[in-house]
Amino acid sequence: MEAALVRVLAAPSFQRADRQSALLRYLVDAHLGSVEVKESVIALEFFGKKDYDPHHDSLVRVEIGKLRQRLAKHYETGGTADPVRLEIPKGAYAVLVQRSPLPVQAPPEPLPVPAATGRRIPLIAGAALAMVMLTGAVIWLSRPKPVPPPGATYIAVLPFVDMSPGKDQGYFCDGLTEELIHLLSGYNSIRVASRTSVFQFRGVPQDAREVGRKLGAQVVIEGSVRREGNRIRVTAQVINAADGYHLFSETYDRDFNEVLAIQEELAASIGRALRWDLLTLGTGRVLGRPRTRNPQAFHQYLLATRKANFSEPVEAIELYRTAVALDPQYALAWAGIAIEAITTVDWGIAPPAEALAEASEAARKAMALDNTLAEAQQAAGRVRACHDHDWKGADEAFRRAVELDPEYVYFQEDWVRFALQPVGRFPEAVSVLQRALTAQPGNNHLRNGLAGTYIRMGQYDLAKQSLEVSLKTNARAPAVHVMLSQAATAEGRHAEALRHIEDAARIWRSPWVLGEMSYAYAKAGRRVDAAKVLAELLAMEPRRVAYETAVAQSVLGDREGALSSLERALAMQSIAMLWIKFDVRLKDLHAEPRFQQLLKKLRLS
Repeated sequence: MEAALVRVLAAPSFQRADRQSALLRYLVDAHLGSVEVKESVIALEFFGKKDYDPHHDSLVRVEIGKLRQRLAKHYETGGTADPVRLEIPKGAYAVLVQRSPLPVQAPPEPLPVPAATGRRIPLIAGAALAMVMLTGAVIWLSRPKPVPPPGATYIAVLPFVDMSPGKDQGYFCDGLTEELIHLLSGYNSIRVASRTSVFQFRGVPQDAREVGRKLGAQVVIEGSVRREGNRIRVTAQVINAADGYHLFSETYDRDFNEVLAIQEELAASIGRALRWDLLTLGTGRVLGRPRTRNPQAFHQYLLATRKANFSEPVEAIELYRTAVALDPQYALAWAGIAIEAITTVDWGIAPPAEALAEASEAARKAMALDNTLAEAQQAAGRVRACHDHDWKGADEAFRRAVELDPEYVYFQEDWVRFALQPVGRFPEAVSVLQRALTAQPGNNHLRNGLAGTYIRMGQYDLAKQSLEVSLKTNARAPAVHVMLSQAATAEGRHAEALRHIEDAARIWRSPWVLGEMSYAYAKAGRRVDAAKVLAELLAMEPRRVAYETAVAQSVLGDREGALSSLERALAMQSIAMLWIKFDVRLKDLHAEPRFQQLLKKLRLS
């Protein structure tokens, strides 16, 4: 039956019939899965109509009729020699498999995937574009020859290349790439290389065979975007990573402001093209992220997301604010505001009270609009941890985010950092990070998070092993040097500790680096140098340095000063206070009643 479906979908009469192709795939998979097909079921599952009334709406009957006619045309023309036919009897909705009445000497080879014709069809932004591209991939992956490896199909979506004259569409290229990754990763039988893995190839021409080898991908999707005025052209290719040959190549033209007009209708088309996965989808994830109908809001959202990805949270927030001003129902943009507002507090670049208040309200709106959105759950988790100190609530929110989008490790990182580590659930944190690293072994953020967890557990050898791997790929990462210094200091290897912390300070003289530097100097017996670093901290803006000032004061023996600094840090809502309970640098303060009172206020006692 699969071979018959492949022949039909590859036939000229179905090449421009995306909806009928997807509908036929849906009916075939229902047949293979022994799923009863009724008009109301098709209306709900395929067309997304929740309140379908067959007495007043003939959509299903009309589309099935069109499909029936197209099948008949195929078998009257190019499909006359097909050994097996797919039919939909009149008055029925289920597909039947019939042997051809024609004598056939030998079944013909499946028709190859047609090469690029150069014709232009409408561009569908984000996930919708994926439907057309992946239809070609589905046809190829379904061919009897060659047989794909058993189990999951591995796909890598390379960053789309900006071919615009002004080279100013990078944000749109990245957004398009991320939407494809996001949608495809929702299927059980497809594994998609992560954003972190594929974005290492941005801006550098790549051989698909080499990409496939590095990422373990069988199929590579690549493409380009060219915008001139209000017209945009996207060229996309699906490539066999085994031999580098194109399986599918097309060019799409569209008015840029009209992109969203058909986006919602076709956002789930890729799911219909891969219908067998929908029958086994177990993640609870909603296919096709909630999006806006306002092209300007969508434009601002893509710009904001690019700023966030490039570690520019303040600029990202401004653009997210513009997006929600244009469309107050844009849940993704509200979640973006909350997530990035927490980041500005975490990095000490915004007044905590104002930023946390905005984050709390934005997260509340995102959750009210759509609590099945993973980003909304992430935003809620951050707010519950950083603003409310509701550790159980934070854990539940992050856990739900991971359930909704298990392939995006950013949610797992946040779960560990904001919910598990503060309360000392270190074995669970290690388990989460190790699972994520199994899927993304090259992700240094995960590896560093694992090392930080090991340090809090006192397992310094394991921390060092993890950090040394990170160091090989990025010797200028200050966080790696700081944690190597922490591990070395804890084990009394002071010369090594000072070498690492001084390397970190040459790269990034931040409050965190300076606090650790003062601590390492004092532990190495260089108290004068430690005091100089403390003086540097005291000269900086208090809300940014209160916590690390306490570290330096504590190690230099000023317990009263250290406790006062921690109290100021809590009053100023410093996010650094989340990890106070298991910060080994503050262990000399643990027995102090004022320290215990701080833990109670943070709900960490």
